[in-house]
Amino acid sequence: MMTYSMFETEQRQGVREPDAPTQRYAWLEHEEGTWCFLTNLFADPGKSMRKWTDEKSALQELENEGWIVVYPYNEQVPVDRKLCERACGYGLMWIDQCMVS
Repeated sequence: MMTYSMFETEQRQGVREPDAPTQRYAWLEHEEGTWCFLTNLFADPGKSMRKWTDEKSALQELENEGWIVVYPYNEQVPVDRKLCERACGYGLMWIDQCMVS
């Protein structure tokens, strides 16, 4: 697994600027039998433009786009196990690979 330092810097015209890869965060939420891709933590999953009925298909498609799972969650809040047998959601991160040396 690759690791990235958020503290790498370089000198440019007397100013220290971060030289870290560009990161984006998203969430894959399980909502009423559908997996919804959200780019805002507080977004309504029902209004998601990207949805899947199959968890593995959703994760595979997102992985192919460069998203990685940084945190699966299921029992962090009370959840009826009948409604969600595995993870109920995933925290995702995408790193701009062009920025990684």
